[in-house]
Amino acid sequence: MKKEILLVLVAAGLGAGTAIVVNGKTTVNLMTQVSELRSLVEKQSQLNADTNAQLKSELLSSIETAKTQTANVDTEQFKQEIMANPETIIKSLSKFRFEQEQIQRQAKNKQIKELQPVLFDDKNDPFIGNPNGKHVVVEFIDYNCGYCKALSPTLAEFVKSDPEAKVIIKEFPIFDNVPSSRYAAEMGLALFYLNSELYGEFHEKLMATKQLDNQKIDIVLASLNIDSNALKAQLPKAEKQINAVRQLAVQLDVEGTPTVFAKDQRLSGGVTVSELHQIFSQ
Repeated sequence: MKKEILLVLVAAGLGAGTAIVVNGKTTVNLMTQVSELRSLVEKQSQLNADTNAQLKSELLSSIETAKTQTANVDTEQFKQEIMANPETIIKSLSKFRFEQEQIQRQAKNKQIKELQPVLFDDKNDPFIGNPNGKHVVVEFIDYNCGYCKALSPTLAEFVKSDPEAKVIIKEFPIFDNVPSSRYAAEMGLALFYLNSELYGEFHEKLMATKQLDNQKIDIVLASLNIDSNALKAQLPKAEKQINAVRQLAVQLDVEGTPTVFAKDQRLSGGVTVSELHQIFSQ
């Protein structure tokens, strides 16, 4: 039997409507066995659960629309053709996923551009590197984050190897059940406001410290000969900045650490020095 199928799926972005022709006949009742189609999509698609649900919803909606637009039903033939050629649906779903990812990426990049003043130019954020550097990287960190500690040497090397490098630190304590996360962020910001030149050493020492606790943080501060009373006077400003960073994180969909930004890009927490150099060479 010669197969002749035209499958146009709104959900896949392949056309404005849905029409299927089997052996020259236009199909109206496209599928009465919706559950079989659902099972097919779930077994064949490699998309995540949320995307599958959205795609299946779009697909079934297209089928319902087509029921009112076509005639001369041959449901069984149609079902057999689809079951024999599942790649038709899979390709459509893959194309839809790719297009949605592109749209989401463009939307995120646009959002980063819109938030650049507060992301890259907030004077209340501490930094390491050249204060006036043009190659600016932003990192959301928690001092108890193992991945942040792993990335720290990379960013230190970036600063060392590029005179224009500036790494802005967004103090973003995410471990609410670990007191030292919030304490480290508060002390780091307070120290920056009191004496910005000492912040880099404080940051480096905490990043190198395993199993961080408040006592270890106090030891680092003591090694810097900081006036504790003067430091405490900066805490209200530090707390205000932590809350501001959290609001920014919500706007940028930052949920974990490290989260890194450069130019208008959101980067992987595993970014390398060479990748950073390449970004700023463009």
